[in-house]
Amino acid sequence: MANKMKELGKRLDGINEEKTKFNLSSNVQEKTIVPRRETHSFVPALNVIGRNKEKDRIIELLIRPNDDGAGKIAVIPIIGTGGVGRTALTKLVYLDDRVNKHFDHKVWLSMPVEFEVKKITRDILESLGQKGNNDGFEMLQERLRNVLKNKRCLFVMDDV
Repeated sequence: MANKMKELGKRLDGINEEKTKFNLSSNVQEKTIVPRRETHSFVPALNVIGRNKEKDRIIELLIRPNDDGAGKIAVIPIIGTGGVGRTALTKLVYLDDRVNKHFDHKVWLSMPVEFEVKKITRDILESLGQKGNNDGFEMLQERLRNVLKNKRCLFVMDDV
């Protein structure tokens, strides 16, 4: 074992010499930002297999009546590792007839890497058929409140 340790020490010394020789640094400062893919709300239902139970449960949560009658905001996170079908499941829910009948407005948003509330507000308004223009944040918020006042709305924020 001692011989193996000595050999490993020599190999590490060699690597350290090469690092110095090639002027390499072990201190990494830069972060690489991987751009996210932009998603959309369409999926052929036949392409998704085995998600009906989950889809129905989420729809039940979305369309159940409020117990106290107040307009509450519900957040339903769909979480899991990449590739398990979170977006596909969400698309099935989003396109379901029960959901279409229940909500006055639906908006699908692919969330950007850099979270900018003003841009997201503008994107929501544009999805609702309103021009975002170059209005200030306060004006955008006021317009959004007016458009959504007394309405049931579903917002899907994909890849948050």
